[in-house]
Amino acid sequence: MNTRPIRVATICHNEDDVSDKAHRRVRIELLKEEGGGYVWCAADGSEDCSMGVHKSVRDAEIAAMQSWGADEWDLRATWRG
Repeated sequence: MNTRPIRVATICHNEDDVSDKAHRRVRIELLKEEGGGYVWCAADGSEDCSMGVHKSVRDAEIAAMQSWGADEWDLRATWRG
């Protein structure tokens, strides 16, 4: 798997208090797999995002917005990369 991220975003859990130092903030990165396809992973490399493999970068962006743009999560995406 390529280790250079194609896209980077941060997700925050809305139920957490932003003033709390333990506020849950997770950096996620979009990586391309060797066999083709794109996977969202936590920045530490763990594939705990449970979103599967996507055929294109755009499909992966849409999946992220659908998963983390809901009421429970705050997706702070700045599609860097």
